[in-house]
Amino acid sequence: MRTRRVKQWVMGLLVTSLLLLAGGFSWAAEEAAKEGGGAAEKSKEVVAKVNGVAITEGELEQEMTMVSGRLMQMGRPVGKEQMPALRKNMLEQLIAWELFYQEAQKQKLEASDETVAESVNRFKGQFENEKEAEAQMAKMGFSEEEMTSMTKRKMTIQALLEKEVVQKISVSDAEIKDYYDKNPQYFEKPDMVQASHILIKVPADADEETKAAARKKLETAQERLKKGEDFGAIAKEISECPSAKNGGDLGPFPADKMVKPFSDAAFALEPGNVSGIVETQFGYHLIRTVEKIPASKVSFEEVKDRIGEFLKEQKVQKALEVYAGELMAKADIERTEKKPDQVQ
Repeated sequence: MRTRRVKQWVMGLLVTSLLLLAGGFSWAAEEAAKEGGGAAEKSKEVVAKVNGVAITEGELEQEMTMVSGRLMQMGRPVGKEQMPALRKNMLEQLIAWELFYQEAQKQKLEASDETVAESVNRFKGQFENEKEAEAQMAKMGFSEEEMTSMTKRKMTIQALLEKEVVQKISVSDAEIKDYYDKNPQYFEKPDMVQASHILIKVPADADEETKAAARKKLETAQERLKKGEDFGAIAKEISECPSAKNGGDLGPFPADKMVKPFSDAAFALEPGNVSGIVETQFGYHLIRTVEKIPASKVSFEEVKDRIGEFLKEQKVQKALEVYAGELMAKADIERTEKKPDQVQ
């Protein structure tokens, strides 16, 4: 079984997403800028050789820039004290990538120019125009030609790993069911309600006159509801929440998804009833509870495919480590990288 999610995971292992790097700059690029001309010479230093093929300081720093930029985008910036460990890990990953690429060449595997171009064009498509895309590539240290070459190399590696690892791994229905049965805590649904609301926003620092005007709007809405007007129609007309376009419908939600005053009111109502005016940090609300949904367990059939993908990801990760180890055991690898305490 080949799933889209597993393929994305494999690509994630191999290629730091260029999209995630948009706007992301890291210590490596900054340090290179500070060093000026000296950085160019330093970038040529060999930090490892894999079957005679050199991996340079420049290549290592480029990968570290991409990975640290990606982590920054994810809200996990890498501090300077973490850099030696990141550097060591990235060097080992570059060695593995070189081994994978050499093996792909032996097997005459190569990503097609068409699929590579599609990948590069997807990256460029995230920007308003060609000039902006080129500026971002330049900021990342690539020309379009270099980016295309790098993308082709890494997509070629992906093809190898798909063939030698991913396609050879499967997850049985028995394994999936066993995981479901042994981890019930992951498949429990809490009590939920489905509710709609009408919101009149009130700033936190609003004066009494502003608050009174907001309450007046909802009092008028209450009168309209008493006369039989439709809650959803009124919500579309006056609510200041994005849900207004859906008649105020918020869909089902558990108690902890909403702020406490809102949840307390929604869960206390019987289906079909409308609350009084409820004040929250966002303003004033009228809430209509549509349905109460008791706690339940997600059925096996609902999550079977997702569990299968998750278990396959785990197997793929272990198998990739084993495969890399097998290639390393047969390779001539020379590490000339300085130890962390020697790196300036």
